[in-house]
Amino acid sequence: MDLTSSIKIKIAYYDKGHQTLLENSNNYDPDFIANMKALVEDGFEISVSDFVLNSLFHKKQVNSTKYPDRDSLKSSISNTIENMTDYLDIKNNTLVIKKNCDPTVENRERIGESFAISVISKIIGVIDADWDIIPVLPEKAFDFIYSSTGAKVTQIEAKGCFSNEKGKSSSICNHKKSIIDKKRSVRNNTTHSYKADYYYGVITKISNGNKVTCYLLDPPTSGFEGDSFKLKIKNRLKYYSHFLNLIAPTSELTKIIINYDSDIYIDNEPLHYKYISEPYNSFFHQKITFQFANEIIGGSLIFQKDNFFIFIGLTSSIINSIALGKLASFSKTRTETLKNIEFHIDGYNLSKSEQEEIEKFIEANPHSSRLLLNQIHFSGDISISNSGVAIGILSLNY
Repeated sequence: MDLTSSIKIKIAYYDKGHQTLLENSNNYDPDFIANMKALVEDGFEISVSDFVLNSLFHKKQVNSTKYPDRDSLKSSISNTIENMTDYLDIKNNTLVIKKNCDPTVENRERIGESFAISVISKIIGVIDADWDIIPVLPEKAFDFIYSSTGAKVTQIEAKGCFSNEKGKSSSICNHKKSIIDKKRSVRNNTTHSYKADYYYGVITKISNGNKVTCYLLDPPTSGFEGDSFKLKIKNRLKYYSHFLNLIAPTSELTKIIINYDSDIYIDNEPLHYKYISEPYNSFFHQKITFQFANEIIGGSLIFQKDNFFIFIGLTSSIINSIALGKLASFSKTRTETLKNIEFHIDGYNLSKSEQEEIEKFIEANPHSSRLLLNQIHFSGDISISNSGVAIGILSLNY
């Protein structure tokens, strides 16, 4: 699966009734409505890298112990990409199910959730790092995501299905009923644990040979009670802590963020980090790094197979934003793709964890004795998400 390719999506209202509700400026921000109308008219493209990242970090099956340590996260990244490659393919910017494959219910849900995040992020103007998962509750809840947009909070209910039927299949109708039933329960529960100002329902339909279609629905609002700024910071700190721990688990910056209390966060106040003058230089020490435009990209390798590695990294700008207390204002407008990049690294100057991944490659490749560890050559394609996360497939050339 080419992580630098993209998937075209058709955006449609579920029906005329929901269109009227979603375009009601008494219920939704006028900017949201304008953005939504543009997507319905022009369509939308999601990068495969964003699709994978959303599938990994924003799925209902994730809980607080899903990635308890670095190895668990590395394993999940590798398995997610391999699993998707087994049953999905991208042809002419269209997502297709491979022949004789029948994705599980969990995989269908994961796909629906991933597309929903990207579409609604575009509508309300947030980045992937702004989302979090509503935990499993004894009460019915919008079982998906929670995001802060300025002084307002948004929730999504996401569903996914596969169907080659024209129009809305029975599965789509059932999903709509499920969303409507859930919204009634949330609306009638005055003491609900999770409330929001804006609600969106998204049903994603995948059918071979056609564009992915995302149907938009209008669930009701009940009003968010709480501090939306603190919610935004909490979501972003949680999101980036996964990547910090993956790339540099022993870094002082990683330890600070993992143990940080979002309630005491002060905007524009630098963290108590001794390398605050150049945060990314310290954080990327002994990591895989390369230059792109005005950015340094630094990260970690995960050996996959043959001579291929998954690369997961962060940009120097997001590291600086985290360390300098500018996390709330960080934003990127789009995903960037770096095609055919090439760079050399000195394997002897890598951290122990990076060297272990190189050793896995050597064990799997009998002819790798020709590899010069002090001049390892990598090439491949990398995508940088709107959250400043880099992901791609690199080949080690020897």
